[in-house]
Amino acid sequence: MERSEIPRVREQRWDPGFHRGRIPDYDPMHDRHCGVYQAMVARGERPRPARRGASTGVDRPRSQGAQAVATRRAAGKRTASAVAEAENPEKVEQMARQVEEHIEHCWETFKVPQHHRELYRAKYFNGIFHPKVLLQEAEALAHDYAAVLVVMRSIASREAALARLRLLEKVFSEGSMPLSRVQSELVDVLLALRSVSLEVVESIVRWRHVVLPARGVKGPASSVQWFENGENYLI
Repeated sequence: MERSEIPRVREQRWDPGFHRGRIPDYDPMHDRHCGVYQAMVARGERPRPARRGASTGVDRPRSQGAQAVATRRAAGKRTASAVAEAENPEKVEQMARQVEEHIEHCWETFKVPQHHRELYRAKYFNGIFHPKVLLQEAEALAHDYAAVLVVMRSIASREAALARLRLLEKVFSEGSMPLSRVQSELVDVLLALRSVSLEVVESIVRWRHVVLPARGVKGPASSVQWFENGENYLI
């Protein structure tokens, strides 16, 4: 075939301007891919439309919506089964004992004060609360955001600021630092001390809400204080 004839052949097989015209009508009787349909029509049978969702012999992926519903149903069944198993009184009590031992171990590791341990045991280690509550405390201890650890950290920061202030006083009395620098250092220390003191008060207030006796349980709220070296730290 000569090169000059190639464009003419393409013109016969493909209409490059099809998008500018009318979409032709479709007739399955003239479609070579519809042999089964044409045979049924020839036999006088009436083709029935395929039912929605019917099997066609090809495994088609379900839509995302259907998959999401199936996933939620399966998860719901697993959750319901786990809850039913966990709500068994014996297993609940066993779980509570295990979590309590873990919390005690964390207290030893972080050197948590005894007064917090006594208050927490009195409120939570008596079977009133679900083990999930204890699990939340164990997680908070593991990730360093438990209320008691926040108080300890805040107090340590305040004590460091007080130690810095005492050191600055000693340096000033000895005259080993220029007055201008002493004044600048004093302003920085006092600002830091004010900030950490506020953090201490706020953290102790949050801690008290954690260890205050539960509603309906007798217990002196006035004894829920943070003691440092045997004294109420807020006084």
